[in-house]
Amino acid sequence: MKLFEFPFVPLKQILNLFQNHELYFLGLCSKRSRIIVQQTMKKVWRTIMSLNEFNSNRMLLQKMNGIADELLMWTNYDHPFNHDLHPIEFRNQSIIYCYEGTNIECRISQNPTDGSPVIWCDNKHKNILPLAIHYSICQVFNLIDTIQIIFELSERADFPEINRIDNLRLIGSPMQADEYDEFFEKVQVSNHLKISSPLERGVIKEDSMLLSTNHLICNQIDWITMRHLMNFKGKTAIITGGLHVRTQEIIDFLNNWMNGGNENLEMIIVTLNSSVPNIDLSSIQENFNFKSWNPKKRGGRFKYTAIHAYSHKTDLLDCTNAMDLERKTDNKLATVKIEKDSFIFFVWNDPFPDSMDTISDMQQIVNPFTGKKREYHAYEFAIKCVLDNVDILETEGIHTDKENHFDIPWKLEILRDGDFLSIYLDCVKLNCEDPWEVTTETTVQVLSKNGDLQTMKKICQFGNANSIFTSEIDIGIIRRL
Repeated sequence: MKLFEFPFVPLKQILNLFQNHELYFLGLCSKRSRIIVQQTMKKVWRTIMSLNEFNSNRMLLQKMNGIADELLMWTNYDHPFNHDLHPIEFRNQSIIYCYEGTNIECRISQNPTDGSPVIWCDNKHKNILPLAIHYSICQVFNLIDTIQIIFELSERADFPEINRIDNLRLIGSPMQADEYDEFFEKVQVSNHLKISSPLERGVIKEDSMLLSTNHLICNQIDWITMRHLMNFKGKTAIITGGLHVRTQEIIDFLNNWMNGGNENLEMIIVTLNSSVPNIDLSSIQENFNFKSWNPKKRGGRFKYTAIHAYSHKTDLLDCTNAMDLERKTDNKLATVKIEKDSFIFFVWNDPFPDSMDTISDMQQIVNPFTGKKREYHAYEFAIKCVLDNVDILETEGIHTDKENHFDIPWKLEILRDGDFLSIYLDCVKLNCEDPWEVTTETTVQVLSKNGDLQTMKKICQFGNANSIFTSEIDIGIIRRL
């Protein structure tokens, strides 16, 4: 491929002009091209599959800031809404995907509206093709293979052939409750479920499988009740839109928790319907032995653990004036905050979450070799990177292939995805056309608050000599302690 005959720096500048789908197909060509593409595609985190009635089926690339860009479309030959796409002809380019031992022969055409590629397959492969494309994209761009889907239930005939996904957002027109219950019996959402689709009629079962997701957010009134929340098996739930809640329902919920229910619960936030009479606080207080804040038992500020951002009129994490309950079975503390328009319930699984994680935004470290101070941003976890005798350069300069690799600046990048940390080591050597190459053994240690330690070692190779074309290496993915 003549493109790779260009020097490294102008090659990267050329690739920066490529569109995402052009880089994707380039990365499919060879291992060498894939390495180059991975160095060009920065800040891309995960894929999103979008299945809805009007926009057909699209694969998106999600950046670290949450913004998603379209990569390509996929469809089958008999899809009813694809008549406006370019017809499939024999001369169209073909591509073969593989998923769990099944070869999927596809054709590629071009969307006449925006020029993006459209992947076509036989009807029998329409439910596994999106998974094959997803894993292919993750391999080309070196992404975390989290399964994320934006989904309209009316398109369930095209839903990927998988019974467990990480993140799901329900959108679209109203459907009946039993149709949603049937869907969640077949598909488990393990991490994050966002419900943005209203119910047409019916009531979701109180023991519905959707209550097993770790993080639930629902902005539809008719979906979730306090009875549902008593059966919630996840960690966080945010219910907005104005829920109809009675005083007795809150008493029942608190009794359920006091008796050992909601074992994994960390926090629940429910916005209340303003037209419903206010909650009777005195009746609730008569049923429980509430205690005021004891600084020796817990911190004064709860650590927000939900994935989805939530805006509130007051500082909802301030628990210095809130009521506490203690569960006798395990001595866990929970804070109850009842306001005019909200019910808030925090469980202090970590009574003092600020002891290690609340660090000033900026810290200073001293370079042991130069004695100079340098600022860095603190993380939410303790991390130590051991690069023996590595010096962080304070001045700019062009390095040569003869220099000692200890004189090259390095940067450690940590990306968090749920309970996992992706750790990348980046050589921030200035761009130069002269050939250079560095090989080093790197040790990364992740230390938890309880003292547990995980260590990874890896031989890392950097440079632009001998067709390496890389300045960053993925050290690995580990579970957060």
